[in-house]
Amino acid sequence: MLELKERTYYYKKAKLNAETEEKKKSSGRPCKPYSIVIGNRSWNGGCNFIMDEQLVELLRELYENENRDDPYYYVKTMGSKKLSAYLRREKGIIINHKKLDKLRKICGWMGKYTSRKHLYNSSKEHLIHSPDSLWQVDIKMYPTQTNGLLQVLSFIDVYDKWICGLYIGKHCTHYDVKQTLKQAIKYRGIDPSKLIIRSDNGSQFKAKKLLKYEKELDIEHEFGIKHNPNSQAYIESFDVLKKHPGVSLKLHHSSCQREFEAHVLAFDKADLKSKLGAYIHYYHCLRPHGSLGNMTPFDFRKEFFENPSISENLKVYV
Repeated sequence: MLELKERTYYYKKAKLNAETEEKKKSSGRPCKPYSIVIGNRSWNGGCNFIMDEQLVELLRELYENENRDDPYYYVKTMGSKKLSAYLRREKGIIINHKKLDKLRKICGWMGKYTSRKHLYNSSKEHLIHSPDSLWQVDIKMYPTQTNGLLQVLSFIDVYDKWICGLYIGKHCTHYDVKQTLKQAIKYRGIDPSKLIIRSDNGSQFKAKKLLKYEKELDIEHEFGIKHNPNSQAYIESFDVLKKHPGVSLKLHHSSCQREFEAHVLAFDKADLKSKLGAYIHYYHCLRPHGSLGNMTPFDFRKEFFENPSISENLKVYV
């Protein structure tokens, strides 16, 4: 009607949209070049504020302090939030931790932050319907007359309750765990790629060399929930707390404590190994297990391989 060309209308409309987008991209209110000072402290000849340049110089004194005998040397280890609280309490300077972040980044005083991602595999729920699917492992302590406390590492199959691997020694390292695991896999004659191992969060189990070895064998290693022994219930059912004069001991297996430890105090490591070996034989071949229908692990395992349909009647939730 006004005889305007279309391209003129659309050109103006596009220009207006571009100007609107630029306004939307505004960085917000500009940062104030000063910070408020409270209390009896004052800067700039009695003024109740401190300029950013002065604040940077104050921070520089903290970050360039190399005297490790000076308690103020360790102020530089604080993050921005703690440093903000420190400046308010000690210097009366009110400054937001976000502004401190900006100043520290500009001056190169920001620490190197690492990923907080959990590096280890947490435990999951599983339905186990055959042996050698999931083993649980733990380390317990046994007293002896001459060798003091000895550490006992044991692997248990959660399905047939068989003690697959056992180690006894004064110390137990990731190497001992690795060797015991290797012997247990050979003893059971299984494909390790189908095996899941669950342990607590002990340093022996989280060692990089052990995890690397398990990865080479395609073994999945899960770690139980901290302060929650239910996630390793089968191996922890071996666990009982017993008080001795001046020391608190975690002993191997509640049934083991009743049936073995209460009757035996080994003389030394060799004696403990011999007597514990006899008890494990009893545990496998003589002792009925209620969770196995009052069968022994030996008889249950034998019946399972002769009649695999037994797995329909026994399923283990872990």
